[in-house]
Amino acid sequence: MSQASQNTVSGPLPGDEGHSQTITRGQWLVLGAAFLGWMFTGVEIGLFPLVVRPAFQSLGLIDDAQVAVWNSVVVAAFLLGAAAGGIAFGWLGDKIGRVRSMVIAILMYSLFTGVCAFAQHPWELGAYRFLASLGMGGEWALAVALVMECWPEKHRPKLAGAIGAAANFGFFFIALVALLKPVTQDSWRWMMFVGASPALLAVAIALLVPESERWKASVRAAKSKAAESAAFFRWTDLSAGAAFFGAFAVGFVLLFAFLTWFAGANYPAGGDGGWRSGVGRLTLLLAIGSMAWAGGLVARRPAWFLAVVALSIVHAVAAWIYRDNHVFLLLTAAFVLGMMGAAGSVREIFSAKLRKRTLFAIVFSSVPLIGTWAAVSGWIPTWVDQMTQIEAGRQALTARQLTAFDRAQDPKAKIALLKRSLPEDQLKQIATTTARSKAWVQLVLSVGAIIGCFVAPVIGGIAGRRPVYFTLCLASLILCAYLFRYLDTFNWWFNVVVCLVGAVTAAFYGWLPLYLPELFPTRVRATGQGLSFNFGRILAAVGTFYMGYLVALFGGDYGKAMAAITLIYVVGMIMIWFAPETKGKPLPE
Repeated sequence: MSQASQNTVSGPLPGDEGHSQTITRGQWLVLGAAFLGWMFTGVEIGLFPLVVRPAFQSLGLIDDAQVAVWNSVVVAAFLLGAAAGGIAFGWLGDKIGRVRSMVIAILMYSLFTGVCAFAQHPWELGAYRFLASLGMGGEWALAVALVMECWPEKHRPKLAGAIGAAANFGFFFIALVALLKPVTQDSWRWMMFVGASPALLAVAIALLVPESERWKASVRAAKSKAAESAAFFRWTDLSAGAAFFGAFAVGFVLLFAFLTWFAGANYPAGGDGGWRSGVGRLTLLLAIGSMAWAGGLVARRPAWFLAVVALSIVHAVAAWIYRDNHVFLLLTAAFVLGMMGAAGSVREIFSAKLRKRTLFAIVFSSVPLIGTWAAVSGWIPTWVDQMTQIEAGRQALTARQLTAFDRAQDPKAKIALLKRSLPEDQLKQIATTTARSKAWVQLVLSVGAIIGCFVAPVIGGIAGRRPVYFTLCLASLILCAYLFRYLDTFNWWFNVVVCLVGAVTAAFYGWLPLYLPELFPTRVRATGQGLSFNFGRILAAVGTFYMGYLVALFGGDYGKAMAAITLIYVVGMIMIWFAPETKGKPLPE
C-alpha cells in the first residue's frame, strides 16, 4: 500500500475521516473494494444452489431425498464455516486491520471454490465448501466496518444499501452465466473454476486500498491506555515467523506421538482402542482442556496468529491420516474456542455494557439468515429444478403412464415413476432443457434482492430501524406462505411472486449493515458484527440441516418444508421492539 493512498483517506483530524464531508479518492477505493469483495462473495454463495443437484447426481446420488440430505449437510457446513470465519476474521480485523484481513478472506474463498471442481465424492465437495466459507464469512464484517468507518455518517443508509446489494449483484451475475450456459451433470465443474477469479481482486486491494484511520486511531488509543493489550500482528514480526515454524514442528511431533502412543494408529488409519477406554477418555478431557488453555494464551499474543495457521495445517494432515477418528476435530475446536474466548475484543462484546446489544444483534441476524438459507435462496432453485423436471417429464408420458403419474401423492413418487417410465437419455435431455429454469429463478430472486437491499436502509434512515425490521418480517412471512403453500407451477406469476419474496427477504441484508455497526464501538466493531452476523449462520445451519429431513418427511415436497421454516419471521416481529432505536445517532467510539 502506498503512502499516498493512505494519505488520501485521512480527514482534517487523525482517525476522523468518517466525519469529513469531502469524498476522497481513498474513500472511493474503500467502497469499491468492499463492494467488489462482497459482490464476488455473492457469486460464490449463489453458485452452489445452481450446481448442487447436478453435482450430487454426477457424484452418485440419484434420489431427491438423498440430494436434499446432502444439500442440507453441505449448506450447514457452509454456514458453520462462514460463522467461524466471520468470528475469526472479525477478531483478526480488529487486530491487524480491515484491509489485510480482507485480502486473506478473499484469497481463501476464491481459491477453495476453484478446488471444488476437483471433488470426486459428496463429502469432498462439502469439505472444500467449508474451507471456502471461512473467507466468505469474514468478508462481510470487514467490508461493512471498513466502509462505515471511512465514509461520512450522512451517507450511512445509502452505503448500507450498496453493501447489502453487492452480494445480490453477484447472485445476478452467476445466474446470468448459468442462464447462458445451463448447469448440468457434465458442466458443473467449470462453474467452480469461475469462482476462483476473485483472487485477482485480493492483489489489487493489497496494493491500492487504504486502511481505516478510525481503526488506526483506536489502536493508538488502546496502546496509550494499556501497552500490553495493544500488540497487533505485523507481517515482518520475527516472533510470528518463529511461532509458525515452532508450532508446525511441535505440532507434528505431538501428532505422531499421539497417533503412535495414544491411538495406536496403523497408518493411514487404525486402532479401535484409544479414547474409548477409561484412561483414554480421561486423557482426552485433559487434552481438550489443555488445548483450550493454549488457545487462550495465543489469543493474548496476537502476533502469534500464524501459530494458529500452523496448527490448522497439522490438524488437516491428522484428519487425513487418521480420518476414522474425530479426536483431532475436538482438539482443534477446543483450541479455537479457547483462543476466541480469551481474545479481549470477544470478552468485551459479552461484557455487561455490550452483552444485551450483542444478543440482539445475534437474534436479528439469525432470523433472516434462517429464512434465506433454510428456505428462500438456499432452496428455491432446487425446488424449481425439481418442479420443471416433473412438468416436462409429465408431457413425455403415454396416456397409461399419465394415469399412474397423476395418482402419485408427492414429488418423490412422481420422480420415481418418471425414472421407471422414461429412458435415461430422455431424462438427461429433460434435465438439460429445464436447467435454465433454476438459473432464471435465481436471476429473478437476485433482481428483487438488489431492489430490497437498496430500499430497506434508506427507509430505515427515514422511518427508523425498528419499524422497518418489523415490516420486513411481516412481509416475508406473508409472501413466503403464499409462494410455498399455494404455487406449484413455474410460470410468469410464479416468477413475479419470487421477485417479491427475494426483495423482502434479502432487504434485511441492507438493513443489517446499517444497524449492526451502530451497536458496537470502533475497537470491537468488526468482532461484534462478525460474531453476531455469523453466529446467526450457526443457527441457520441447524435450520438448514433439518430442512433435508423436512423434505423427506413431506415426501420430497420442497414447498411444504420451506413454508414450515419461514415461520421464524414471527420471532423477529416480536424481538425487534425490545432493541434500542439508533436512528440519528453517531457511530459509538
